[in-house]
Amino acid sequence: MKNILLFLFVVVVGALFVECSEDGELTPTFIDRDRYNVSDFSSQEEMEIRNRFYEETGCFLVFNDSLAKREAVTPAGIYIFVDTIDLNYAASSRTQHKFDYTKLSTIEEKEAAADFLLNEVLTRMDTIYYPYSFFMVDSLIFTRYMVAGSMISYRDPIVMGSWVCYSTTIVACNGVFDMDAEERESYVREVQKGMVLGMYTQLDSLDYVEFYNYSADYYEDPYEYLVDENWEELGFIPNVWVNQEWYTQANDVPTYIWEIFSMTKEEFDKKYGQWSIVLNKRDAMVRILERHGIKVY
Repeated sequence: MKNILLFLFVVVVGALFVECSEDGELTPTFIDRDRYNVSDFSSQEEMEIRNRFYEETGCFLVFNDSLAKREAVTPAGIYIFVDTIDLNYAASSRTQHKFDYTKLSTIEEKEAAADFLLNEVLTRMDTIYYPYSFFMVDSLIFTRYMVAGSMISYRDPIVMGSWVCYSTTIVACNGVFDMDAEERESYVREVQKGMVLGMYTQLDSLDYVEFYNYSADYYEDPYEYLVDENWEELGFIPNVWVNQEWYTQANDVPTYIWEIFSMTKEEFDKKYGQWSIVLNKRDAMVRILERHGIKVY
């Protein structure tokens, strides 16, 4: 009986392979369309802005998280599918934090946003750090959750200038068109901050040796040297970029990047001036970034 069942199973499976071969090979559809370069959700005026930006930078520019439409024929009928931007887990998660964004609405806003990104932000970055595409939005707000036992609370929302995702980098305007010159300069650095936080790991770890050396003796067991919770004495900036373990080598670099781009050089000097090791690490990080084509000050 078992042999009969096995024989029938082999016959059925074999028939399936024959059927597939008779139908021919399956081929993907819409492979001739780059989802970031179609006009399914853009007017002609908007496409002109997007095309000009691509010609200038080699990066695609979108203003909508819906990229393209495609038609699929199924036994149940014809359906229209919409391809959307694949934001990474850090941007789409709702477990430990969340991002909320609003879109630009008018063609004038979109043109001004593209000019801002092109002429004020990207001029401070080497082209090797340009992403595949930019998704420009009106506002971008980051909220971190705080979990204590069974209770969940929220930290105060943070206005974010940018955030790096898989195939796109979100860049927000956040009212930049109404800012004065000093505010605008500060906001440009805010946009830079998100972009640098998303790409600093592209540099080899050896590039950061000059920075690491200042706190190298403390990474393994900082509590052995800690006095009165004075982390700055060891060269660490506590609780800025990460909730905990800011004293690890892995978190030291992004913590300094966050703080360096969050304020002017003078503001940094005033806040951390009493700790020479912090200022030395700041200066080392600035040299490293500028050596690799990122303007800091």
